[in-house]
Amino acid sequence: MAAPARLPVSRTLALVAGAAALLVLGAAALLIAGLGGGEPEELVIGGVFSLSSGTSVETCRQALAGAMAAVEWVNSNGGVNIGGSKVPVRLLQEDDKGDPANAVRLIEYMARQRGVGVMLAPCDPGVLVDAVEAARGYGVVSIVYGDAPASVADPEGKTLLVGAPAEEYFTPLLEMVSILHIQSRNLAIVYQDTEFAATVAEATRNRAVEQGFVVVLYSAYPPQAGEESLGTLALRLQASNPDVIIAIGGFRDGVELVRAMSSYGVEAKFIAMAVAPSVPEFYSELGALSQAILYPTLWELASKPYTAAEGYEWFGPSREEFYSLFREAMESLGHPVSEPGYHAAMAALAVLAVAKAAEDAGSLDPDAIYESLKNIKIMTFAGPFDLNSETGLQNEREVLVGQWINGRRFTVWPVGQAYATPVYPHPGWPG
Repeated sequence: MAAPARLPVSRTLALVAGAAALLVLGAAALLIAGLGGGEPEELVIGGVFSLSSGTSVETCRQALAGAMAAVEWVNSNGGVNIGGSKVPVRLLQEDDKGDPANAVRLIEYMARQRGVGVMLAPCDPGVLVDAVEAARGYGVVSIVYGDAPASVADPEGKTLLVGAPAEEYFTPLLEMVSILHIQSRNLAIVYQDTEFAATVAEATRNRAVEQGFVVVLYSAYPPQAGEESLGTLALRLQASNPDVIIAIGGFRDGVELVRAMSSYGVEAKFIAMAVAPSVPEFYSELGALSQAILYPTLWELASKPYTAAEGYEWFGPSREEFYSLFREAMESLGHPVSEPGYHAAMAALAVLAVAKAAEDAGSLDPDAIYESLKNIKIMTFAGPFDLNSETGLQNEREVLVGQWINGRRFTVWPVGQAYATPVYPHPGWPG
């Protein structure tokens, strides 16, 4: 078995009050490193996630549980084989409260004071860019598993992307609409006024125009938009008379926008959002209002499972094993037990990839792990890891279309991965 590279950070976490304070300011990232001196005793993965505040609490909680599940699988299968010595993996996590400055401070501390050489980058898009830039400054290998644009990947800066670039998130949705209902050409795009959401919106608009859609509304809304501003946005959506609505933002604004669209009777044949519908809290908050809402996803429990493929080495738990381990992790964290989403699966895939790379390299040295990451070709429950060493992107990473149907998330597109038939047109708002 393999597992991520690890440094004796565990001992440092309890070191001094000053170090502890820095850790509490932690970044939404997983930090992995090997500190020299004899045979390794354990592989420590340090992680800080937006667990109590910020715009990505729901997705980061899922990511943490996914990473914990992957670590548990590695350990229950004997640990990581480093040059003939089996070493266990230990995950250390802190709450960064969604603050980019905390992320930078922790990464600087880890790199300069603790010798961290490999990190799984933050899952919060608002924290990610600053954190990765800080890591690059110290020559740290960064593995991005959350929502991120292609521009984040930088092989020269040792930054790799596990999932698909966010610019591609709505490409399969546009394809699906064109095939299922070619008459639906009027498209409204609204997005949170953040760098990440704006990047996705622009890429989606460009792709849509290429495919013959007419963009009838293209508008940003404030990051901290409240009920009044989202209500105004809903009225603008209604006035634009769209066939397709695409909204891009965080969890809370996504939920409130659905409520606003329901209140003002906004109608469209297809309603899609990123990234709010990707977590179970979307249904907990909205109930029947979630029906038929579409969203881009990189993995779903209710999807056709990935299996061993020619040219790939299978590594990691089965889908069923991961689900069980994820549930245990969520329970241990005190969170409601729910189905994992793609953020959990991608975090687990990132841990598994580093674990396999370290094992194949037979070393915890960051440069050795980085070179190994460029060469491994594995299939996992969450899909393939097959890196293009020139771009830092995956060679095989498909974006799927998910949909809420009767209180559960299903993959509905493409047909080869679909677990359910898409519900369309949107049935209208209940009540």
